Amino acid sequence: MRSFKLVIKVVFLFVLCRFNAQAQAIQLVFASVQKWSGGVAGRYGSNYTFVINCTNLRHTLMPDTIWINNESIPLFTCDSVSTRNTKISYNKNKSTARIEFNVGTQTNEFTGPDISAFTGTKFKSHCPVACKGVALIGYKYGGNERYYSVGRITKIFPPINYP
Repeated sequence: MRSFKLVIKVVFLFVLCRFNAQAQAIQLVFASVQKWSGGVAGRYGSNYTFVINCTNLRHTLMPDTIWINNESIPLFTCDSVSTRNTKISYNKNKSTARIEFNVGTQTNEFTGPDISAFTGTKFKSHCPVACKGVALIGYKYGGNERYYSVGRITKIFPPINYP
C-alpha cells in the first residue's frame, strides 16, 4: 500500500511539473502583402498585415520590431507616436493573446526606397539572429528578447492603384 501511494505521488509530481513547464506557444494565423502604386506621384510600395495567436502566457508579451527584407520596422502599441500599428487583444485571464499589426514599405522614384511603419519611422539595423523565413518578429517576453520567424507571406491580388 505504501509503494502505491509513493507511485501516485511521483506521477502527480511529474504531471504537475509538465504543466508548469509548458512554454508559451506562438502561432501565425495570417500574413499577407498587397502591393500599391501611387500613380503620377511616382511612389509605390507594399502593405503588410500579420496576425499571431499566443497561448500559455504567464508574462506580458510585447512585440517591438519586425524585420522584412533585412530592414527593421518598429511596432507601436500606444498612441504616443501619433498612430499605432499594433493591436493586442487578451482573453479574460490574459493567458491567450491575439496580436495584429500592419506595416508598410514605400519607394519614391525620385528619392529611392524607404521602408517604414505608418508613422514614417525607420531603423537601419539588420536581423539580430539568422532568419530562415521572409520576416522576423522581435518581442519581449518575461524580460527577455525573443524572435519568431515568419516562413511565408500570402500575396493579395490585385494591387491597389491610386490615381
